[in-house]
Amino acid sequence: IEYAESLQTVDVQEVKHGEWVHLGGDEWCCSHCGEVVTTEGSWEKPNKKYCNECGAKMDKGEND
Repeated sequence: IEYAESLQTVDVQEVKHGEWVHLGGDEWCCSHCGEVVTTEGSWEKPNKKYCNECGAKMDKGEND
């Protein structure tokens, strides 16, 4: 029992997944939380791998 009590615990959080949804022009939003980001005049999909607001990993659709 002492051994089990001495083991360290890990704080685990479920990984959220999302994708960038094009709103038009240079605006995109996170499919998980709706946070809107801009690509500063470019219409290309953002290259951010995570949402700054909710932390969702932008890989939805890549492994579906």
